[in-house]
Amino acid sequence: MSCKKVFQMAGIMVALCFCFLQTARADGLITVREGPTVQGSTRSQDCANSWNASALQASSYTVAPYQNFNLYWCDPSYSSGGMTCSVEYFEIWVDAGAGYYLLYGGISPSVFQFTLAFTGTGTAQFFVRAYGGCVALRGVRAWPFDGLDSNVITIVCSTSSLSCASNPNPSSGAMGVSTSPTLSWPSVSGATSYDVYFGAGSSPPYVTNITGTSYSPGTLNQNTTYYWGVAPRNSGGSAGGCPVWSFMTTGGSGGCSANATTLCLNGNRFRVTVTWKDYTNNTGSGTVVPYQTSDSGLFWFFTSTNWEMMVAVLNGCGYNGNYWVYAAAKTDVEYHLIVTDTSNGQTKEYDNTLGTRSPAITDDTAFATCP
Repeated sequence: MSCKKVFQMAGIMVALCFCFLQTARADGLITVREGPTVQGSTRSQDCANSWNASALQASSYTVAPYQNFNLYWCDPSYSSGGMTCSVEYFEIWVDAGAGYYLLYGGISPSVFQFTLAFTGTGTAQFFVRAYGGCVALRGVRAWPFDGLDSNVITIVCSTSSLSCASNPNPSSGAMGVSTSPTLSWPSVSGATSYDVYFGAGSSPPYVTNITGTSYSPGTLNQNTTYYWGVAPRNSGGSAGGCPVWSFMTTGGSGGCSANATTLCLNGNRFRVTVTWKDYTNNTGSGTVVPYQTSDSGLFWFFTSTNWEMMVAVLNGCGYNGNYWVYAAAKTDVEYHLIVTDTSNGQTKEYDNTLGTRSPAITDDTAFATCP
């Protein structure tokens, strides 16, 4: 995750933008990312006389884990009274709790920033050490300023205290949702924006960051399950472990209306329901699993983690002039499966007797109602 510049340093004349490459050096809190030398960049103002006070802004900053943080400093090189003093390279020193150690050295004298990626939580202190020398008018090296240290800044890496969003609209598992939906959620206290995740897979990708509490994904496919979520964000980072929600879009212009116990297939033309009875005479309706294709779907009977039945209604009009019904269930309880062609009201019913392992249903002449 990249982040914008966190602070504006005195002495920074230009923003330097790099494509960073990760180096091998890392510890439990900080990963080093090195920026290449910037050719032809405008140097910052002279800070040789106030290096310890303004090289780094003397303050504390908070970042989130896995967030980049850019250190900026000014240029201690200067020319005065016929004397030219210039830096030859920089070192970055850090104390992450066990004393200062050299984090990285040999940074080019034309580079005045360095990027750190925090991979854990904790507090670290940093300063920049400059090495160089001064040359008199006659080219004689007068004295070095080896080991000129900047001031120290403190960076705290902590997780965000934000809560996750809840009560999404449409609700998770909703059926028959418009193919042009607006997704929304209540605002979260302390959040300044929201990372939105959306897609047709159960681990939806990041799509955008918005300041509002609604998102329109555009025109979606019919009879398709989509997954989405939001992660509230502020300056301390984003909320973690937030839920992924799902919904299923409507099936088109047919007469079937999808709900928790009604599956709509083949352009919303065919309505599928199933009821069941177990060994202790408990009864119920099969619940649609919120994941399907345009021609097939799933039901669970007893628990949402145990999918009992798959049903498909296929267009076989080009083969034998019929719509086909195929189904398979891993159960031996009694069930009553009903498939209805809503264009004309014709139905087909399929039953399983209690105590009988459900046979496969392969009815390729189910509905002679083409087209």
